Amino acid sequence: MAALKRNRLTKSLSRLGLDDGGLYDLDILTIISQLMGIQDDKLSDTFSDIYIHFINEGDQVTTFELEGKISLIATQCYEMLKTLVEIEILLGRI
Repeated sequence: MAALKRNRLTKSLSRLGLDDGGLYDLDILTIISQLMGIQDDKLSDTFSDIYIHFINEGDQVTTFELEGKISLIATQCYEMLKTLVEIEILLGRI
């Protein structure tokens, strides 16, 4: 959930001219994958795509509905990433 909120902050800063070139999101993605037990060289494009999809979905949430929706989006993102990791373990990719 914090990553979704931070992403909204970095997007706002970028609009003000303080663009990080996307590096901040990559660091968070690496941290999340490591916490889920994935080594850097085993991180799949699908894992990244799922994460980025939910980050972008969080950008669409209005300030009025922020707390409730961000929590739901974060939970959905985690569950999908967890399922992907379980599948990739079964397939011997991780």
